Amino acid sequence: MQTQIEILTSQAEGIADGIIVKVKGDIDSTTATYFSDEIFGILNNDEKINIIVDLQDLRYVNSTGLGAFLNITKSVRLKNGVFAICNVNDNISDVIDIIGATAALNIYKDVKEALAALKKK
Repeated sequence: MQTQIEILTSQAEGIADGIIVKVKGDIDSTTATYFSDEIFGILNNDEKINIIVDLQDLRYVNSTGLGAFLNITKSVRLKNGVFAICNVNDNISDVIDIIGATAALNIYKDVKEALAALKKK
């Protein structure tokens, strides 16, 4: 069985250089590169430097996927932007905690909270 991932984007309301990315499926060793390429395309080609990733429909992420999150976070910060994740389920939260990445990631309860935080930046 091949793991699949679906990525949908929409404009972040009230943030001209912001975008919301909804992820459906899994981010693991077979999809992390695709996920990263899509986000870096948004960052570099669309010039969106404030990226909110809604993980409500993400079933699973492993250390490779979290490595992608951390790499993207670093790149976005270098452009003075914010990479935020929200709607993190308990399983994904556990993986983030185990790896010790909680402090390095901008994690919000939901899209509304993430948008509010970005508007204050």
